[in-house]
Order: sequence, then C-alpha cells, then structure tokens
Amino acid sequence: MSPSESGVTPMSHDLVTTSVQPQPIEVRNLQLQVQQNTLIEQSELRFLPGKINLLLGPSGAGKSLLLRILAGLLDESPSVSWSAEIRIGDRPARAGDAGVVFQSFALFDEFSAEKNIRFALDHRRQKWNHLSAGQWLELFGVPGKTRTTLLSGGQRQRLAIARTMASDRPVVLFDEPTSGLDHANAQRVAAWIRQSQQQFKQTSVIVTHDFENLLGIADHVFFFDVAEKRIIELPRDEWSTIAERLERSPMLQKEPTEIGQLDALSGTLIGNGNSVESFGAKVRTSIANFLDATTWFVVEILQSLLYLIPMWKSGLWGWRFQRQSLGLVIGPANWFYMGIAGIIIGWIATHFTFRFLPFRNYTEPLIIENLLSAIGFATYRILVPIIGTILVAAHCGAAVTADLGGKKLSGQLDAMRSFGVSPRRYLQHSVVWSFLIGMPILVFFAFFVGQTASQISFNFTHPEHGYSMWRQYYFNRLELPNSWFYNGTWWTLSKLLCCGWVVGFFSYYFGTQDKISQRDVSQAVTRTILWSTIAILIVHLIFAFWEFPLPG
Repeated sequence: MSPSESGVTPMSHDLVTTSVQPQPIEVRNLQLQVQQNTLIEQSELRFLPGKINLLLGPSGAGKSLLLRILAGLLDESPSVSWSAEIRIGDRPARAGDAGVVFQSFALFDEFSAEKNIRFALDHRRQKWNHLSAGQWLELFGVPGKTRTTLLSGGQRQRLAIARTMASDRPVVLFDEPTSGLDHANAQRVAAWIRQSQQQFKQTSVIVTHDFENLLGIADHVFFFDVAEKRIIELPRDEWSTIAERLERSPMLQKEPTEIGQLDALSGTLIGNGNSVESFGAKVRTSIANFLDATTWFVVEILQSLLYLIPMWKSGLWGWRFQRQSLGLVIGPANWFYMGIAGIIIGWIATHFTFRFLPFRNYTEPLIIENLLSAIGFATYRILVPIIGTILVAAHCGAAVTADLGGKKLSGQLDAMRSFGVSPRRYLQHSVVWSFLIGMPILVFFAFFVGQTASQISFNFTHPEHGYSMWRQYYFNRLELPNSWFYNGTWWTLSKLLCCGWVVGFFSYYFGTQDKISQRDVSQAVTRTILWSTIAILIVHLIFAFWEFPLPG
C-alpha cells in the first residue's frame, strides 16, 4: 500500500535531515528462561542495517521479552533470567541505544504532543543537524499544542513513532504496532512504518504476531521456533508457510492462562511455578528471598540519598518534573485539606481540654494560664507535627504513588530509559525534594490555622477573657526573646524533614515497582500509606526520646 492510499501525508525530503547511520544488530549466546522454562537458546542472530525485520511467533514465545532485551530494558528477576552478548554496530548495546515504539505508546500524557517531541530532541546524543519539534509534528500530521490524552488513537500512534524517530537512534524497535487494530488501520500503521524507515534509514525490528498486515513491508522475517528454542530466518520463498507454522506451534497447545503468564512477563514479576519443593527447601528459599529483599531495600534507601543531588540531563526537564511533583504535594487542594486538619486540631485541643477538666469550676481559675501554655506548646511541638505528617502521607503520598504507578503501568518509565534517561534522576529527585519542601510548609500552615481555631474556641467558651490573654499565654512557652522562631522550631523542622524524606522514599519506591494492572497501582498506594505511617510514627518516637529526655 502506498502512503497516499493509506491516508498518510508524504514527508518532504527537503525538511528531512538525519545524522543517523543504519547499524546492524548482532546477538550471540542468547539464553532466555521464564519460570525455569527455557524459551530461547540462540547461538547467533543478526539483523541487517537499514532494513525492516519482522519477528514472528505465537503468544508466549518470548517476543516481547526479546524486544526488551534488545532495548536494554529487561532486568533479571526471580521469574525471568537471560544472558546474551548484544552489539549495535561495533559496540556493545546499552539502554538508550535503541529507540522503542511501545505497544501502549508510553507517551507523557501530562505534556502536550510538542513537549513529547521536545523530550526526545533534548535527550538525543547528537544535538545538530535535526528537525525542530514543529517540523516533526508536521511530518507526521499531529497537532502540537494538544495534550496527548485528547489525541485520537491514530494520532497517538504517529506521535509515538515521531518521538522515537526524533531521538535519532540507529535502531528502532516496534512492539506489536498493529495490536487491537482492524485491517484498515493496521495497514495505515504499516504504511507509516515503511515510510518512516525509507526516510530515516534506521534498522527496524518489529515484534508481532500480525503477519498478515506487516509482511508486505518486511525485508526480512524471523520466526520463533518453539520446538527448537531458537529464532530462524525464513527465506522469502517460505513466507507463505508462516500461517501453517503458527498453527502447528507447540505454544498453541499450552493452556491459555499459561500463555498469558508468559506474555505478562515483559519485565514484570508473576506467580510461582509448578515445581514441588520440600518444606526445608521452601524455608531456605524464603530466608534467602527475605535477605535479598532486605539488602535491596537498604541499597534503595542509600540510593535515594544520592539522588537528592540534581543529576539532570536537562535542567529544563528537571524543573518540569519538579514542578509537577510539587503540584501533587502542595497543590491548592492540599492547602485546603491541611487547613481543615488545623482547624480540627486547634479546636479540639482547646475545647476538650477545658470542657473535660476535672473539677473544672475549682481548678480552671487557678491553672487557666498553664493550660493555655501547655496547649500551645503541645500543639506546636507534638500534635500538629504527628497528625499533620500522617495526613500528608495519606493524602499526598497516595497521590504521588498513584501518579508514578500510572507512569509505570503505561510504560512512561521504560520510555525514559529508552531515551537513555534514568527515571531516578528526574522522578525520584523531584518526588523526594517535593516532600522535603512540602511537608514543613503544609504542617506549619496547619499549625497557624490551628492557632486561630484555638483562639476562637477559647473565646467561645470564655467570653470574659479577651484575645490578649489567650495570645499572651498560648505562646508563653513558644516565643523566644529577640527571635523570629518559636522554641523548638529546629526540633520540629528536623522531624518534618525526616518524615518528608520517608514519605518521598516510599512513594517513589512503591510507585515505580512492576505493575500489570490498575489493581497493582491501588496496592502500591495502600503500601505507601501503611509503611509511611509506620515509619513516621517511628521517627516521632525516636525524636520524642531525644527531644524530651527522661529526667535523670
């Protein structure tokens, strides 16, 4: 099908400039195992430069896993292990060497189409001799100022291809580009891929099971021979046997749930296998897994401290992600939320102290000044910090975790890695700093709202006393002579910073763990709230013994 027949606007050769030289992909000694099952044992595999290479095979054969290996995005896990020597051109491949067009598109939905292209341009390795973001959008027929969530499916597909092409990588990997499309739209996608490859000359690898729509644009076809556990190149005169090969593939004899599990392992963890272990072996495995998880957790904590240092590849994008995270932590709704909390804390602390004072009629006139001083001191140093930090963890921590979980689920974190960008440098840095900044601001705001509520509550129950009396004794133990700060401000600030770091760490840690459904995102939110709350209580407990030591 020609571009004009598919409805694709031909690209202008006058505008197209690229510094990319097509590179071959060589894979040697490839071994891929899933749940102790060997999927691939390949001695050598080569994709020729500047060609469209089709990777075909039944579901569960390991196609998507191989694509992630080629892209440098597949990390080893207890369920997936692999080894290979991969070279792109004359050097070993690494994450960021190959551009990836993800099946889910993995677009940055919080940004416009133009900014998605700009991200690719700002993180390409060569900064010269290239098109502008506007020219890329013009070439692929995508409106630039529209948020990606408002684009049609076809526009999102073209934007994903344009963003990958703009990254100036010598290799482009396509993951099931026609999945879920009808014949007409699948043909349009095939035409976009062929046209892009003709214009930019990159080596293209397409992982798919949809050979009917993509075979017409292929230069070479590779097939997953499941019985032999290897990938073979099919000569052109054998392309007509593809349907027959798929039908007799042993993978099709497996149970659908088993195939689904293999497909779901594109970089995620799944359940246990069917192997039978003795009780002792299970105990040893559990202990080993616990020690591994503990070690990994300690490493994560130390790394989170390292990433407090800005290591952005682009200062502009570092600030954009920082601004986005700050919006989730100290957005207008969060000020309202903490203001309501301050009102409740201030009112209750004052009202119930006087309301349920034993022998109130006799004791209150004698100790009213001391009670107000104690309320002010306890509210500032204890009540608001404890309740406020827990509320920030529950509300803001949940919001940030859900946002990161959505990014992980949609493939945005993998997209960043495919551009050679570590998500930690932008996202973990911005998340932890947002809580370090936002936690003290929100909690101090809650206190200042709470003191007003305390004053109103006191004047409501003690109309005979004016504002000046409440003001004098409420701050009696807080105000310091010749100082802008209250007594214990540095203790309070230290607690808030520790709690902010804890919530930021858990929000990023649970938000970016592997996810395959929205349920996983919800579980990550729950874990963030639970572990952040526990950690916050521990922080306050430690500070309580340190800040208010027991009398000797």
